[in-house]
Amino acid sequence: MSAFLVTPLGSLVARDGRPFGNNSGVRMRLAPWLYPSVAAGSFRTFLGKQQDGGFTPDLIEELKSTAVAGPLPVVAEHLCFPAPRDLVLREDAGGATWVRIRPEILAEGEGADFPGSLLPAGLDPSVDDCKPGPAPPWWTAPRMTEWLLDELPHPPGAREDWLKNGFAAGPEPDLRTHLELNDDSGANVDGMLFQTAGFQFHEHMRLAVRVTGSLAATPGIHPFGGERRLAAWSGDSSALWDCPRGLAGKLESAERIRLILATPALFRHGWKPDWLDGHFCGTIPGSSCRVRLVSACLEPWKPVSGWSLDTRNFGEKPVRRLVPAGAVYFFERLGGELAADKLWLQPVSDGEQARFDGFGLALWGKWTTA
Repeated sequence: MSAFLVTPLGSLVARDGRPFGNNSGVRMRLAPWLYPSVAAGSFRTFLGKQQDGGFTPDLIEELKSTAVAGPLPVVAEHLCFPAPRDLVLREDAGGATWVRIRPEILAEGEGADFPGSLLPAGLDPSVDDCKPGPAPPWWTAPRMTEWLLDELPHPPGAREDWLKNGFAAGPEPDLRTHLELNDDSGANVDGMLFQTAGFQFHEHMRLAVRVTGSLAATPGIHPFGGERRLAAWSGDSSALWDCPRGLAGKLESAERIRLILATPALFRHGWKPDWLDGHFCGTIPGSSCRVRLVSACLEPWKPVSGWSLDTRNFGEKPVRRLVPAGAVYFFERLGGELAADKLWLQPVSDGEQARFDGFGLALWGKWTTA
């Protein structure tokens, strides 16, 4: 296993699944974040170019089986994770406070139309009124560790205080308008006006990518994402990917377990992992821990597609539905062991290739009832 720090040398392009062209609109729109497949495709191309003999069928298969995880932001020497969906920032006259979202215990006579025995998730019942405020989109590893241990972090404060309090803002959008000029008249050519968009990263933010495979890459400069925007691949950041101290031991005896997605996940059944059966029971991948799903907090699915350059499957990739990063799954333990240090930031997606591509990196924690 090796890990790279990626420093963008300009804005990076990763558009969403909406068409972009003369017949479908001339305005590019950004994805919510750089999808795992962006990092996987960039690194595998970077690695393949460093091998002798070109992209042979055998090399392509080896590259596709090279596991790539990320990209995740690095701020103040800490790995950052997307904001979890089981917490909202409440603003009132007394300032900002965090409010938990937890599975609701239904009273006698109450019910829900959820499948099986799943429960709805709602705000802490002691909260009468909650006006959500603007919350930071990224949490540093120390802040996320507190929350995984079910400890409410300190409020982030004003936006200018986010960084010193362990939170981070995302990159700013970089919008560029392009046109083609007529050489003779100097006027713009009809139909040749379009707009692209990219992520403009702050000076203090870099990207972390973890790689597991038999081939080694030499650090260097290589395109990352669309439009061949450049980034520098350097350093060994393996320590950033270690499970935080104290977290694993505190989960061994936890009866209630939380899964938070650090990257979007791909499941065959939409939002439900394939390793859960029809009764929402199953074994956590890579462990002997059997669990039952109680509830979940997640946003609507996001599309991901792409373009395959493999000559055997050249062309557009089918659109797939992602469970967005930050989604939370609440489980009850049925038995077995949970070694959180071994499962930390390991993929839980269905399908081997989706896991090789880094979809569904998992954070593990505990939870208490509301």
